[in-house]
Amino acid sequence: ALLAVVLRFDMIRAGVVVVSYNSADVLGACLDACLRLEGAEIVVVDNASSDASLDVARSRTGVRLIANPDNRGFAGAVNQGFA
Repeated sequence: ALLAVVLRFDMIRAGVVVVSYNSADVLGACLDACLRLEGAEIVVVDNASSDASLDVARSRTGVRLIANPDNRGFAGAVNQGFA
């Protein structure tokens, strides 16, 4: 029974990659919702935003931020977040 619980626990782990580009106005609410997912790793990949997106991401404990110096596009940013 313990092994089944351990395997099930491992299979329900989650990770979230949020790609951001000038999304400061909605990013905080998005990250707050993601942080409610117990045990989930949350990664924000910012594609060279010129608004306060970086500050919003940095203000959330438990969020890993990758700040790109240029816009690498959605697919490129998703790949970065999962790497």
